[in-house]
Amino acid sequence: MVDIAKFRRLMPDTHIGRLLNYKILSTNDEGAVRNYVNSQLSRGEPLGNFSLHVEAWRTIALRTVRLVKTLVEEYNRGHPP
Repeated sequence: MVDIAKFRRLMPDTHIGRLLNYKILSTNDEGAVRNYVNSQLSRGEPLGNFSLHVEAWRTIALRTVRLVKTLVEEYNRGHPP
């Protein structure tokens, strides 16, 4: 994985689109997914101009994709721009 803090220092105005790890999402383990997504949000959001992405063509359960969406919404409510 790319060191996003280093990337931000080198390219301060570039959008960072972080692709979430398929291996973790495909477990469909709510606790593991929750911990992983929250860790990615905590690392990326403070850097600004940041987004998370899910590979929709992969075999990830819809409930897991919904969980990712909910976690991002909850995080955003607690960290307004």
